[in-house]
Amino acid sequence: MLIRRVLPLLLSLLLSGYMAAQQKTVSLQVMVYAEGEQHPFDGQITVTLLDSWGLPEGEASTREGMVEFMTSADLHRLKITGTTIDQYDGDFTIEPSESSHSERVTVFRRRLTSAPQPKGTIPAVRLHIPKNARKEYEKGKSQEGKNWVESRKHYENAVALYPDYDLAYNSLGVATLRTGDKDAAVRAFSKAVSVNGSFAEAYHNLARVLMADKKYPEMEEALKKAVSVEPLDAWGLTFLAFAEFHTGKTDEAIAHARKVHTLPHQGLADAHLILAQALESLHQTEPALQEYKQYLVEAPNGGNARFARQAAARLSAVAAK
Repeated sequence: MLIRRVLPLLLSLLLSGYMAAQQKTVSLQVMVYAEGEQHPFDGQITVTLLDSWGLPEGEASTREGMVEFMTSADLHRLKITGTTIDQYDGDFTIEPSESSHSERVTVFRRRLTSAPQPKGTIPAVRLHIPKNARKEYEKGKSQEGKNWVESRKHYENAVALYPDYDLAYNSLGVATLRTGDKDAAVRAFSKAVSVNGSFAEAYHNLARVLMADKKYPEMEEALKKAVSVEPLDAWGLTFLAFAEFHTGKTDEAIAHARKVHTLPHQGLADAHLILAQALESLHQTEPALQEYKQYLVEAPNGGNARFARQAAARLSAVAAK
């Protein structure tokens, strides 16, 4: 059935993050360029390296257009933010044979006419964090990527000291995933959103774990809440469409995938793949073919590129009859 074709690919990429900690260390250099420019980007930016789950591995700020990380061979994701650029989200793969890897990324300078990004308000639960709980949280952060077991202990101390510490619950979820305790991660992410219902990042993390367990109705519910908080959340909309497709809500999946296409969505070419499959399930061959082709334009070397090429060839043959 069409509804299952992309699942093994997305999940295999997602689940590969569990093994990353056991692989050899690789030196990663990330070079950032503005569209159409030949020299590295010279503005202030922050580069966040994430694993295949979308969980943080490291973060660095620079005005030189270049940062370095130590990581492992696996699928990784990058988030690049700055006041003068549109946010970049993308993925890349470091092969097991590599001892070092250089990744070149192109970002778009923000147009002067772009509306300023709303800062929002500080959630009430973050206004009364006790100093001792905050100190434990900061200790946990300092151990991330170095000693996840120790990091987890500090986050557990933080939430014991302040049971409404949403940030600590979210980070505890990350740490428990890193130490192989997926059930505890679900509990931690769920607690984070229960004490702060506007915590989009925690909804994302919860959805990732639910997707790995193929719990699509629960994943859908989490991401509906995420996009209600941030309606222009391209990641949330993409994977909400994925969840809706897998719960048989094809029309909703099509609508949300198409909304992604109206937003900056670097690194989220999978939205085209999800839309293609939804359209194909409705026997809309030509529109589906165009979406497979668009995926290949945006991610010619993406994790699902082979699948997209095969699907495009298959639909091209159908259309030619």
